[in-house]
Amino acid sequence: MPDTTAEQRAIGILGGTFDPVHIGHIRLAIEVSELLNFQAVRFVPVNVPNHRQPPLVDGSVRFEMVRGGVRGGGR
Repeated sequence: MPDTTAEQRAIGILGGTFDPVHIGHIRLAIEVSELLNFQAVRFVPVNVPNHRQPPLVDGSVRFEMVRGGVRGGGR
């Protein structure tokens, strides 16, 4: 049976190529998270974007850049 006493909050999803991830991405996630009271924001690197040229950096490298950037962003 689920714990109905715990507060349930939404999780935000921020997608992008993150080629590279930068402080603007991190700041956006923090601002929106605070404004909308998200439990967390998940960053989802897009492999091949449909709105621009393919990223210069391989997807696995961008994933690791996002991982490091988010950890360094304090959230």
